[in-house]
This record gives sequence, structure tokens and C-alpha cells, in this order.
Amino acid sequence: MHKDDQMTPKERAFGAESTYDPSGIPIIKKYIVKDFSDINQLDLEKIRFENDTNAQTTYEAVQIIQDELNDEIFTGVGFMGPFTTAANLAGTEKILKSMRKDPEGLHKLLDFAADITIEVGREFVENQIGIGLAEPTASLLSPKQFREFVIPYYKKVMDKWKEWGSHGAGFHICGDTTRLLETFPEMGIRGVSIDSAVDIAVAKELVGDKLSIMGNVSPVDILQGTPESIEQAVIECFRKCWDNPCGFTIAPGCDIPVQTSLENIDAYMRAARKCAKYPVQPSNWE
Repeated sequence: MHKDDQMTPKERAFGAESTYDPSGIPIIKKYIVKDFSDINQLDLEKIRFENDTNAQTTYEAVQIIQDELNDEIFTGVGFMGPFTTAANLAGTEKILKSMRKDPEGLHKLLDFAADITIEVGREFVENQIGIGLAEPTASLLSPKQFREFVIPYYKKVMDKWKEWGSHGAGFHICGDTTRLLETFPEMGIRGVSIDSAVDIAVAKELVGDKLSIMGNVSPVDILQGTPESIEQAVIECFRKCWDNPCGFTIAPGCDIPVQTSLENIDAYMRAARKCAKYPVQPSNWE
């Protein structure tokens, strides 16, 4: 659950400008961190819950859903993690170059981005609302870079949220991140949502004894497929990962395009309910 703009609300609160296409996602068109010293001019008060109308609207929506459905379904919120937040503040090109040219300055920005993430999540954590963090930008990194520029800031966020009662957050990352899979258990997260570009069987083999796994039906299949092909895509995910030691949740491999037909979404949900009928076992889909 998130408001119309999941990608850039925190950055816009600090003065960044973004464009929004109803058929796609927001894109930053004006970055506010030109020099890392600009961080000193940014005021965290602007994104505290009492001042953040985006977070307030999202929180109200979660409460409405929970009240209407009497906790029949799990309702959580999602927003960007520290690395992608840093990229939205300074630009992806700048932070990638700074890994070599100015790592000290980049670490200062990432530490500030972690503080932003902590504060945005505070109200949800304290009210036991689940959180999923996304890091599309971090899919560009090597394992070594991921360990230096991503993991320390996730540990900072997770440690603070756990002080407030969190049981851990979920994590989504886009693209083929097979090379990064074995770094994910080091982040302090509870589970990982993987893109359809990753073989979910490989994910189970590498991290399934440490993390729950969510995924990874291709959004393209859900957009362009038939009800029959969508069902087969769901079944294939269950065949590969239903017995993951730390748990498995069927899900799209990334956001479902807004152009997806209701017929195809219904087909996905029917197949998911069929395969996930308790007790989950191969006879549900064979």
C-alpha cells in the first residue's frame, strides 16, 4: 500500500521536482543535492509524520482496509530504501561516480538517507504495520559495492525499527540480482521479494534457509498473458519454491503495470488461491 507516488515523496518534501505519468512511475527532474555539503541544509522535520501528508494519507488508507476486512488480509506499506533515496536526492550518476571519487561524501549522504528511512517508517513500525523497502537502483552494484554502500545502512534502519517493536522488514530489488543473493541475509531483513529475472529455485538454494522468499511471476506475463498462461506461471513458481525452509509467498516479480486488465489480475489471484490452499502441497497444482 502506498499513495500515488511511492518513488519520490520524501525527496519532493525536501524540494526535489518530479514528473508523474499516470501510466508509469514518477521521475525526478530536479535533484537537490548538487554537493554533499547540501545535506546540511535539509531538515528532517519536513518528513516527520505530523508534517508529511503523503505518509498520513497512506496510514489512513491502511486503517480503512484493516477496519473493513477485519485483518482478513495482511496490509503493509512500501517505500524506497536508503540507497535509492540517496539516488533520488543526488542523481544515480553522481552516486555511482562517487563510489570511486568521493566515497566519504557518499557515505554521509547514505547515512542521511538512512535517517530519512527510519523517520518515514516510525509511525508504521510503532503501530505494527508491515513495511517493505525497495532498492531498484542498488541492482546496479557488485556484491562488494553492495556490502559497502547498502548493507550498513539497512542494518542501521533495521536496528532502530526493531527498538520500536518491528519484527523485520521485507525487501524488494529489481533485475537479475543472482550475484547479490548471498548478501541479502546480512541486511537484517526478514524476507526478500525477487524479480522475475532471477530463478526462484536458485534463490531458494542460496538463501532459503535464512530468508522468506516472495515472488516471482513476471509482470509481463500478467500484463500480456492469457488466464491459462498466467496460471501456469503461478504454478511454476510454486513448484520451485513452495517448500522454502523460511517460507514462501507467491507474488509478481515487480509492480504490475497499470494497463493490466482486471481479467488477468483475477486470473492471477485465482491461480494463487488455488495453489496456496492450506495445506500447501503439490497436489494443489498437479
